[in-house]
Amino acid sequence: MQEKNTIGETGLQFFGTISAAISHDLKNTLAVINENAGLLEDFSLMAAKGMPLDPERIQSIAGKIRNQIRLSDDIVKNLNRFAHSVDERKKTVDVEEMILFVARLSRRLAAVRGVDLQPERSEKSVNLNTDPFYLEALIFRCIDTALASPGPDGTLRMTAERRDRQVVIRFAGLAADAAGSFPAERDHALLDLLRAEAEIDLDPPEGVLRLRLTE
Repeated sequence: MQEKNTIGETGLQFFGTISAAISHDLKNTLAVINENAGLLEDFSLMAAKGMPLDPERIQSIAGKIRNQIRLSDDIVKNLNRFAHSVDERKKTVDVEEMILFVARLSRRLAAVRGVDLQPERSEKSVNLNTDPFYLEALIFRCIDTALASPGPDGTLRMTAERRDRQVVIRFAGLAADAAGSFPAERDHALLDLLRAEAEIDLDPPEGVLRLRLTE
C-alpha cells in the first residue's frame, strides 16, 4: 500500500509540475497576443481620427499575433498528448520519441536553470512495452535531477539504445558532484513499477537508466 501511495504521489507531482509549466507558457503567449491586439486597437483609434497608418507596422503586428497563435497551438497539442498519457497502462512506445516529448515539456524548467536539453535520435527506433505515463515521469525525474546538477557546458544530452534485453537511456552532461542525488528514496517505487534500474556513472558523469524489455 505504501508503494502504491508513493507511486501515486510521484505521478501527481509530475502531472502538477508539467501542467504548471505548460499553463505558464500558454499565459505568456496570450500576454503577447493581448499586447499586440492593444497596439492594433491604438492604430484603429488613430485611423478614426484621420491619422496616417504604417502598413508595414500593422503587418508586423499581425505576424507576431499569428506566431503566438502557432505557439499556443503547439502548447495545447503537447498538453493534449500529455493528458492522454494516462489512457493506457501498457503500451508499446518509441522511447526516443518519448524522450523528445518529455524534453519539450521540460524546456521551460531547463531554460530557467540555464540548461540546453539536447535529445538525440538514432536511425533505428527503440521500442518498449511499458506504462507510458510513469515512464514519462521517470524520464522527467532523470532530467530534473540533471537540471539540479548540470555540467560546466550547460548541456544535457539524452540518448536511448537497445542493448541485450534492456533499453538503456543516458543523460550526459552532469556535474561531478551529481553522484548520490538519484535515485532518491521516493524514486524506488517508480523504478520497481517499470522494472528499471538507475545510477549515475562518474567517468564521465552521466545518468544511466536501464529498463528491461518484455514481450
